[in-house]
Amino acid sequence: MIRMKVVIPDSELSLSDMKMAKEMAIKKGIERALARGIAGSENELIARHAQNIADFGTAIEQWNTAALAVVGTAYTVFQAIAAPALANNKVAVFYKAGVETPGQPVSLLNFRQGAGGGTTYAVFDLEQLINQNGLGVEGWFSEPVLYDPSEVMNITVTARIATALLARVQLGCFIIEPKGPTISG
Repeated sequence: MIRMKVVIPDSELSLSDMKMAKEMAIKKGIERALARGIAGSENELIARHAQNIADFGTAIEQWNTAALAVVGTAYTVFQAIAAPALANNKVAVFYKAGVETPGQPVSLLNFRQGAGGGTTYAVFDLEQLINQNGLGVEGWFSEPVLYDPSEVMNITVTARIATALLARVQLGCFIIEPKGPTISG
């Protein structure tokens, strides 16, 4: 059976579908965290939304790309941080993406591992989301994308319009980690 990783426009999903996608993402993240020895049991873990500064080392608590200067060029979704490394006690689970910047200035969303992006985990065509509902551009991944502890997250979008400005590309991401350091439980 061929497994496909695709982005599904939110207009094609029910609220129940979205809730199930979040639950599946958390479940897969917990399974991965336990398999990687982050905790001894599910009860020792917490799932929370990612914090850009604390989890990815960005300068501000927002999802912004680097300035889009050249069409067809990949730009980090972590502002000026090209490829942040995940802490050794966290699993990151990405489950959706949205583009807030008018005009949809980005196309491909690439999830790769390593500073040079040597291993590709998923590629999503964000242009599939254009003209879906006219209100916003958001899509859910058919399958979540996971990063293990200490992995270097090389996540980029490709510019389709050279605006010379950053783009607001929000990623839905849960962090699975032991209770205590961020949230006590």
